[in-house]
Amino acid sequence: MSPVELLGDGCDLLLGEVANGALKQPVIVAQVELHGGHSHSYARGVSSEQPDPLRPSTEVLSAPTAELDIVESAGTKRSQPTVRKRHPKPPQVRLGALQERGLAPAIMAIVERGVRRRPALAISLRAEVELDFEEDYPPVRIVFGDRLVLVEDGPAKVPDLKIEGALPDLISLLVAPLLGGVPSPINPRGRAALGMVALGRVRIEGRLGLMRRVLAVIRI
Repeated sequence: MSPVELLGDGCDLLLGEVANGALKQPVIVAQVELHGGHSHSYARGVSSEQPDPLRPSTEVLSAPTAELDIVESAGTKRSQPTVRKRHPKPPQVRLGALQERGLAPAIMAIVERGVRRRPALAISLRAEVELDFEEDYPPVRIVFGDRLVLVEDGPAKVPDLKIEGALPDLISLLVAPLLGGVPSPINPRGRAALGMVALGRVRIEGRLGLMRRVLAVIRI
């Protein structure tokens, strides 16, 4: 190290006076010579042993970036919309006109259970069904309409499907387990229902496809 001379009118040190010790931090000392308007400069001492305290390190620069990456990643996950599967609302099942000894309330309980368990099938069904009993009971009318299923005592006006038989046989057909839309032949109750139809104990008037759709809605 050499004595430091500040620019100005002259040297800050007296003649023959030197610095009383080493510099507390490294500095660059340069000597400038002027020759006819041209300047030449050269560095007399440079120290690079210690890092520049004003320059941030690589870890400092990279740390905020890593934190921002985590925050951005978490924000991206939260912003993804959640898709929820929507289930169709079952139609309302309503009890209509009642007659003495009528079975509409009992039939309504069977129909309502099936409609609530299979709302999509019930919504797509449009039909008027009549259940005609051999015993001394009034017929039961079932109307599958738009957002409403009506069950009441009395004959159907223009039935799309008519089912006749004894009360136990009709109930057995309505609650029989199905396979492919018809009573299942591998189930005892399904075989019994098929036998009643085959023997004529249960008689069906109307389209077979509609019969299968009605049974698919109200089956147990």
